[in-house]
Amino acid sequence: MKGQSLEPIFKHIFWNLTKPEIDLVNVLLNIVERKDDLDSDEFDYNQFSYIIDTNMHELSSSLGFLQLEVDTITQTLDSLTRNLATIYHEKDNHIFMTKSSFIYQFNITSTDKDINKRLNMMVSTKLIKILKDHKDLFELLYRFERFGVKSKYSKVIYERYYKAGDTAEEFTIDELIETTDFSLEKKTKMDWSRVNSNILKRVSDELSKKTDMYFQFQKVKTAVGDTKRIQTTGIKLFITMAPEVNDPEVCYSDRMLMDRKVAYYIERDIKHRFAALNKFKTKEIISDPEAYMYKMRTDAQKIANEYEAQVLLQEWLNNIKYNNHDHEGLVVLEDYSKDNQFITINNNYKLYDIEKKQEISTSARDSRIKIKAFMKDGHYDIVETEDYIKNCSISYTSG
Repeated sequence: MKGQSLEPIFKHIFWNLTKPEIDLVNVLLNIVERKDDLDSDEFDYNQFSYIIDTNMHELSSSLGFLQLEVDTITQTLDSLTRNLATIYHEKDNHIFMTKSSFIYQFNITSTDKDINKRLNMMVSTKLIKILKDHKDLFELLYRFERFGVKSKYSKVIYERYYKAGDTAEEFTIDELIETTDFSLEKKTKMDWSRVNSNILKRVSDELSKKTDMYFQFQKVKTAVGDTKRIQTTGIKLFITMAPEVNDPEVCYSDRMLMDRKVAYYIERDIKHRFAALNKFKTKEIISDPEAYMYKMRTDAQKIANEYEAQVLLQEWLNNIKYNNHDHEGLVVLEDYSKDNQFITINNNYKLYDIEKKQEISTSARDSRIKIKAFMKDGHYDIVETEDYIKNCSISYTSG
């Protein structure tokens, strides 16, 4: 029937997450959206689970770490497999409840040839859909984590009013119950005393003490029935918002995450170069190692766009590798030119002719420009070879 929703409509979610868990979910959602852009496929809402294929370097950099944090991320992944979200949907005046973890299972693999510590996750399609369609939920999750709000009634009231500013609104008792209580069990009739103790006092106490929202209420009394007995038939709510200084991110932007990734790539490169230089015990390093490292970081920031090109090249390679689970070998550009049949990307992020053993680009930026131009009409493949893996390991996949 026209205008009738075929699918239940998302109504509410109760999900107590820590900040590291929220940050990781936020980053994983960004990976899903970028993967969809790369593959040009629409997100399939009909599947029970969604597979995220990534690696620990990408997560470490996206989460703002400057070094590989496998143990920290693994602990957060593990907690996300146990932390259940309670999700409510509504259809035809009926409310449906689902409980789901965000991650059903995950696998970490690392071999001698796979330096990226690959991470494969089976995640909840239902939760991905909700987060993609309602990104303002991230702001609420951050707020509830920071304020320590636990009561479901407090969360519902806060969510309803936190962007509205100072508000006064009147409800009947039944309307207030309908707004704040998502219990699927058949409820006994709640009178004023139960609403007062179970909902209003709890909400007023928690929101006023913990959050930037001040919540007050007063009874609305009406003469009821033939006896004209005065009874409490409604509630008037008064909401006042305190100034909020540091609003959290609604959802991580691509630019914000790219800046983090660039910082990670710079730090990793500097540490490798510093370790190599330190072998020669140069005077500058011996006299003041920290000052020398600082100078290296300052110089690296001047060519941040080179490191950004490295990030984008690695993400492009990973997307190809993770979409070809049954292949082993190097990612190559086929028939790159008349003079170059098989071209890969080496560990310097330069285009590398496998047969001639020579670089044919000058930088990561140059490589990215040439790959983007080539991929308009060109093709890539995975070539099975054991040659040159050491020099081109970032382009190697073990299948």
